Amino acid sequence: MVNLLREKAKKYVEDYGYDTVILDGPPGIGCPVISTITGVDKVVVVTEPTISGFLDMKRVIEVVCRFSVQKSVIVNKYDLNPSICEQIDKWCEEMKIPVVAHLPFDAQIVEAMIAGKTIIEYNKDCEVSRLIENAYNTIYAF
Repeated sequence: MVNLLREKAKKYVEDYGYDTVILDGPPGIGCPVISTITGVDKVVVVTEPTISGFLDMKRVIEVVCRFSVQKSVIVNKYDLNPSICEQIDKWCEEMKIPVVAHLPFDAQIVEAMIAGKTIIEYNKDCEVSRLIENAYNTIYAF
């Protein structure tokens, strides 16, 4: 499935002249994750500040470290558990993995999903949209 989507994305990029493809991989560390990160330049791990989210992030990064790719982290809903968010930040700093964004919980994201849009399409001027755009620009720059 992942390979089929990669081929479709490659054709789309060629047809429309894009220079970036973003693959949204599944959670976990199984074969679909490995298929998703094989051959990419950068991996962004999105986590949430929960014990299971933190542990899952560590496991994914362990797998990602076996590939020669740039890594970064985004903490989604960081404000729901500041204590664990601090632990994530500290661990990432120790591992020399940049945390490129701390996204707050925002009910507008649910509204955007219900409307069938991304948050940036739904409200490009809200804080989360600006933070996502900043994260993208930071990731794209390195």
